[in-house]
Amino acid sequence: MNNKDKEIINQFKREREIYLDIEKIVYEAICDEIEKNKVFVMEVSHRTKNVDSLKNKVIKKSGKYDALQDITDLCGIRIITYFSDDVDTIGRIVTELFDVDESNSIDKREAINATQFGYLSLHYVCALPIGKGYSSQLVGRKFEIQIRTVLQHTWAEIEHDLGYKSEFGVPRELRREFSRIAGLLEIADGQFVSLRDNLKKYSDNIKEKINSDDANDVLIDRISLEEYMHNNTNMQRFLKRISSELQIEVEHIDSEAYIELFELLEFESIGDISHCLEENGDLAFEMIKEMIESTGLDILSTNAALRYLCRAYIIKNRWNRERIAKFVGAGITNKERINEQTDVLIETMEKYYGANK
Repeated sequence: MNNKDKEIINQFKREREIYLDIEKIVYEAICDEIEKNKVFVMEVSHRTKNVDSLKNKVIKKSGKYDALQDITDLCGIRIITYFSDDVDTIGRIVTELFDVDESNSIDKREAINATQFGYLSLHYVCALPIGKGYSSQLVGRKFEIQIRTVLQHTWAEIEHDLGYKSEFGVPRELRREFSRIAGLLEIADGQFVSLRDNLKKYSDNIKEKINSDDANDVLIDRISLEEYMHNNTNMQRFLKRISSELQIEVEHIDSEAYIELFELLEFESIGDISHCLEENGDLAFEMIKEMIESTGLDILSTNAALRYLCRAYIIKNRWNRERIAKFVGAGITNKERINEQTDVLIETMEKYYGANK
């Protein structure tokens, strides 16, 4: 190790705390902006090199660096996104927050040519900007920010574990296989973006139909059921009645679990639920009222409201014990509880409509 390399290592020993401060500032600033921009990410990780790691790097590349400031990866941030277009969104955040060294930054998504393979990440070399209130000893020191998708990260980690960093190190007969896998991951990244966008379009369309009371033919799924519970006028009126007349709080809970129960009722569309509410809403309300009076509860979930609506439908349609037990068993695994709940429903049916012959 030459004297220049030794001085670089010694300087880092003295100044490592400065890079730890930079790491913390950059991490917190990025996380704040990601949250403000409502970008959902898998992970934001951060690290500052330790002395041994820098020593190994300097020895391996002896003579390459003239000063500590020439090394750009002393501290770094890695951001892993779920969707490929969010890489660009976070890239814009980075360029707004920090001074970007364009000459040392690289968009590997564009740098790689069509006949190569490798992970496709967005890689920035940055520094804290002057005039933003940062300490003079922090400004100008380089750090790295890497942005990639979950699938790009998966490829990079597997490629690293296999021990190949370029196509030239891969046995010639296996290059095609490497390229094919990398291509599949790139296609999958694009498909996930398309799937997300299509789900958003579907959700917007369902919401519009429900708001305009034109959703009778809409099939029941998680999106349509959630929109119905949130935005249907009659359902909102039913929930408000429970809240105001019974003086309890109604809390919204994701209703996806009730899709299976609606199948047992042979409900296929939002129109089936709406018709059930029109026909059985009053009975469901009376059952909820009795339950509140007997238990003293002061809060009811929207799922509980759906449960009593389903039970009102069962009672009014005079289901037999076998069908009732099957319905109850969809949400309960304990046989004793299934029998107890089945008995309760049969007793309630007899109360309102007499014994089922």
